[in-house]
Amino acid sequence: MKQRAASLAKTCGGCSACCVALTIDTPELRKESQVPCPHLTPKGCGIYQARFKVCREFLCGWLLFPELDEDWRPDRSGVLILQVALASLPKAYQPAGHGVQLLVTGGEAAVARPGFAEYVVDLVSRGVGVYMTATTPRSLLNEYLQPFAAAGDISGARRTLTHLYRLLTAMQGQKGLLQMLPYFYRLQLEKWRLAAKKYNK
Repeated sequence: MKQRAASLAKTCGGCSACCVALTIDTPELRKESQVPCPHLTPKGCGIYQARFKVCREFLCGWLLFPELDEDWRPDRSGVLILQVALASLPKAYQPAGHGVQLLVTGGEAAVARPGFAEYVVDLVSRGVGVYMTATTPRSLLNEYLQPFAAAGDISGARRTLTHLYRLLTAMQGQKGLLQMLPYFYRLQLEKWRLAAKKYNK
């Protein structure tokens, strides 16, 4: 109920990030991620009054979460925030409630912008499961960022987020598990490196 009230206080305005960034696969509408909806016009949704159920029921994190101000509107921040269902989270993060997925649409500048690392570190410090994706397989950020959250090291978190974003974007265009294995391996190496650094302190 509180989340619905938060959404009523904000409006999409000129933002149509979800109409482009998301994959939609329903009987009424099918589209790939990063492909504009066929009903999207320069003035917004061309069938807004009769839009499909999947569109009527969708609320991005900016609409749902009252702590996110106008700077976090997806078309301004370059980040489309999605709520992750409790049941799909690893058990370690379920006690904190729903998770958060950060779909970066604005490139590396969106990851480096003021407030991004601070928000992620705050979520991680509260035990919230946080994912980041760049229209690639998503990566759970918590294990990478827990040392920085514990130390309050925002600049270290920002560097790590930028590095992880580059690894994720390197996966774009790779088809099949074999082609993506080197990138998954590099992500795992980064996790081990951070764990070793924490252990050796």
